[in-house]
Amino acid sequence: MRRALVLALVMLVLSTAVVSAAVVWRNATTNSSAEHILRDLIIKEHARVCSNNLSSDSRLVWMARFRSTDMILRGYFSHTTPDGRKWWSFIQKANIKYASAGENIVWNTYPDDLSAAAAYNQFMGSSGHRALIRSCTYTRIGVGDYKVGDKRMFTVLFIKPA
Repeated sequence: MRRALVLALVMLVLSTAVVSAAVVWRNATTNSSAEHILRDLIIKEHARVCSNNLSSDSRLVWMARFRSTDMILRGYFSHTTPDGRKWWSFIQKANIKYASAGENIVWNTYPDDLSAAAAYNQFMGSSGHRALIRSCTYTRIGVGDYKVGDKRMFTVLFIKPA
């Protein structure tokens, strides 16, 4: 009897977790328009400072979307995952070769039509993030976002290919 009760409780917890994950996925979005706005603002600032241009890299876009999604779904905000993996390990695992790489992350709760510009202003208001955007070392960029409820997470990846 006790074993059956424990089994029923475990099944209830597991089914609740699966339903919760399904609800998060169903209610979540990636907004390529917001990604393009943020990317264009960053590229414009980079070009203002540097003689080289940043070009969008579809592999980095995918990886940036993955990073934003991972942070929201696992509930963290860091360049290191809860299990201790650094952000660049994801780029290496995807077999993207680079001589130099950087990551900017930010989240906000602005409405969809304002969130990308707000993210850009947040980056430019931080000396470290601003320095990465203005670094002439990088030539490729990937911008990804993920939104659940009111929270939108942006990840921007920069690389100089190897």
